[in-house]
Amino acid sequence: MNMKQTNSSKTKQKRYNKQRMMKKLNCILTLLLLAMGLTRAMADDQTLSLGNYEEVVAGDWNEDQCYQGSWWMIAPTQFYVKHTGSQFIYTKEQLAQMAGKEVKGMSFVFYNQSSFSAIPRTINVWVKEIDDDAFAYNDEKKAYAYFDFDDAEKVLTDYAFDTDFVDYYCLNGELNLAFDKAFAYSGDKNLLVTITFDGDETAETSSDIEFYYNTDAENMAMSTNSDNVTFADYHESEDWPYAKGAGYTVSHATQLAQPLTQFTYQEAAKPEVKPAELTGIVSCDGEPIMGATVTLTSGETKYEVTSDAEGKYTLNIKAENVDKEYTLTAKAAGYEDYTIDHYTFASGETKTQDITMRKIEYPSVVTGTVSCDGEPQEGAVVKLTATDDSKLVYKATTGTDGTYRIKVVKSDKTYTLKVTCGGCEDYSEENVSFTPGEDTTKNIIMTKTPEPENSITLGKYDKMLADGTGDDVYVGHGYSWAAAPTNFSHSMTGSQIIYTKEQLAKMGGKAITQVNFIFRNECAYGTYPRTVKVWAQEIDDANFDYDDKAGLYMFYDYKDAPVAVTGMEYAGELYDLIGNGELEIAFDKPINYSGNKNLLLTFTFEGTECCNTLDFNFFYNADMPKKAMSYFSDRRSFDEYAESVDWPYVNDDCTPKLEQPITRFFYTDAVTDNIDSTNSGNQTATGSDAMYNLAGQRVSKTYKGIVVKNGKKYVN
Repeated sequence: MNMKQTNSSKTKQKRYNKQRMMKKLNCILTLLLLAMGLTRAMADDQTLSLGNYEEVVAGDWNEDQCYQGSWWMIAPTQFYVKHTGSQFIYTKEQLAQMAGKEVKGMSFVFYNQSSFSAIPRTINVWVKEIDDDAFAYNDEKKAYAYFDFDDAEKVLTDYAFDTDFVDYYCLNGELNLAFDKAFAYSGDKNLLVTITFDGDETAETSSDIEFYYNTDAENMAMSTNSDNVTFADYHESEDWPYAKGAGYTVSHATQLAQPLTQFTYQEAAKPEVKPAELTGIVSCDGEPIMGATVTLTSGETKYEVTSDAEGKYTLNIKAENVDKEYTLTAKAAGYEDYTIDHYTFASGETKTQDITMRKIEYPSVVTGTVSCDGEPQEGAVVKLTATDDSKLVYKATTGTDGTYRIKVVKSDKTYTLKVTCGGCEDYSEENVSFTPGEDTTKNIIMTKTPEPENSITLGKYDKMLADGTGDDVYVGHGYSWAAAPTNFSHSMTGSQIIYTKEQLAKMGGKAITQVNFIFRNECAYGTYPRTVKVWAQEIDDANFDYDDKAGLYMFYDYKDAPVAVTGMEYAGELYDLIGNGELEIAFDKPINYSGNKNLLLTFTFEGTECCNTLDFNFFYNADMPKKAMSYFSDRRSFDEYAESVDWPYVNDDCTPKLEQPITRFFYTDAVTDNIDSTNSGNQTATGSDAMYNLAGQRVSKTYKGIVVKNGKKYVN
C-alpha cells in the first residue's frame, strides 16, 4: 500500500479548531461512555484492567506508550485503512481473576490526535481458549502464523461503530465493545481474541487515532491492514495463516505488544437443577419379584423403596441431591444381593434400571490361603469355572495375607479350580466339588517360576510381567517421559542405570550377554523403530554425584566405556504387544563383569516416530530409588547433549532420582580370549579370524550356528 499524504489545509484547520473544541470538554466528559454507543459495566459487573489501563484513561497523552514504528504496526485497529484484522493472546496468569467467570466485553484506550469526524466501522469479535502463549513461527515460510478461529465462539456480530471522534480531540478515550453474549472462561488455558474492523472511510493520516499498548506484554499481538482485502478474505486465501510483512495489497504486523485492555465480566450463572427419577422392574428368570428392597445410597443420603406385585419400583431424587454419586442395591430374601456402584443422575433425568436378580439355590462358601514356596501371596486370582457351563464363574483375589473367600451359589455343580499369580507356576485342579450348604476350606500351594538358567532377576520381574498394572510403572512420577531405559514419547532418549555389586553378586566373574526390561503398553498401536546403543562400565559409586554449588545431579562420562551394543535396530512393532511385555537387548558379544564394583549401563534410543505420553511405559523397582537418570528430546541426541556445554549436568530435558527399572540379566562364563571387560575401553576383537558363539566362547571355523566375528553376528 502506498503511504497516504496529509492534506496541509485541513491540518491548519484542525489547529484552528483545537482551542474551540477544548471549551466543550466539560460537557463532553459527561457523555464519554455514551459516545461510543455502548454502556459501561453495570453495578453487578466486575472489571479486570491489564497493565496501567486506569492510569492511562485518566491521564494525558503519553506518546511513548502509543504503538510506535510503521503505520500498520498497531492493534486492535488502524483507521488509516478500510480493513483490519488482529489477534491477541492473553495468558491465563493475566486473566486468573476471571477464571470460572463470564466475560461480557472488553475495552481499549486510544488517543485522538487529529481526527474531526466519524470513521464508521463494522466490528466482529471471536474468542477461544488455547494452549499456546505465543504465535508460532514457520522456518520454511519464514513467517509468523495466525491462529485459526473457525472453531472460536463469536461474541460480537456486525456491531456498527460510528463515533464522532471530534468529541475526543486531543483526549484519551475508550473503545468499548460489549459482547452480544457472554463467554464462559474456564481459566485453564490462555485466551485468544480475534477482531475485525471493516469500513469505507479512512483517517487522513496514520497518526490521527493512536492506540496504547501494554508495556508488560510484548509479542502478544498480530495485525493485518489493507484497503482492498478484508481479514475474512485473507483467512480464505492461499496465503493464510502466514503473515509476510508489508505489501501493496496487504500489510502485516507481527511481534506487537498486547493492546492495553480492560475486560468486563460477571459471575457465571448457576444452572437450574431439577429432581431426577429412577424406575424399573425387579425380576428373576423373567418373573417379577415382589417385596425387593431397592436402595440408593450416597453417604448419609438414602432413598429406599419396595417393589410391588409386578416387581416395579420408583425412586424420586431431590434436586439438592442430584449431583451426588450413588450405590444402587437390591435385596430380597432367597436371592443374591444386586449392586451397581458409581450411579449418577443428570438434572431432570428419568432413568430406567431393570434389576435381574439371581436365586440362591445351595449356597456354600470356600475359603483358604494361597502360598508360593511357603510365602503367602497377595493378588493371586482364584477362579472356579463350572464344568458344564463355562460362563458360570466364581473368583476372588487374595489379600495381603494370601487369604481368599468365594461364595459358591450353585454348589451342586463340579468346577475347575485355577489359581494364577505372577512369579509362580499356575495351579489347576479338575472336578472340584462342594457339599451344598456347607463351607469348605481349600489351601493352595504354588511353586515359584524358576529363573531362566544363567540369569539374575532384579525386582518383581515375573509378577509384574504377569499381573503388573499402570500403578506399577514410571508414570507414577507424574510424567511418562521420566522413565528408564527409554520412553517412546520422544524421538531421542538417553539413560544411565546403576546396579550395585550386591545385586549382581551372583554374576561376579561372569560375562553379561543380555539385559531385559518389562513394559506396559496401554494403547500404543503403531510402529516406533529405534536404533539402540549400550555402554557398560564398572564404577565405584553407588549413586549419581550431586554438585552442591550448581544444585544439579550429574551423568557419568561414558564415551570410553566398553560398547555392549553398537546399534541394534529395534522394530518397535508395539501393536502386537498390548499389555505387558519384554524389551530384550542382546549384547553384540559378552561383556566380562568382575563383581568387585558397581555396574553402570548407558542406553541411547533414537528414532523418528513417537507415541502419546501415556500409552507406553516401563515397570520400576521400588526398592532401588535414585539409581537411574534419563534424558529426552526431539531436538538433539544424548550423544550430542554429551558434547554440549550443559554436560554432565541434568537440565530441563533430564530427570534425576529415578528408581532402577525392573531388570533381568543373562550371563555366561567369563570370556578371557579377545573379549574386553567392563573395566577396559571400547570392545575390539584382536584377531580378524576369531569367532565366538552366543555364550561368548571361542569356537573353530568348523562350528555350525550363529557366531560373533569382529563384533558382528554371522551364520556359520
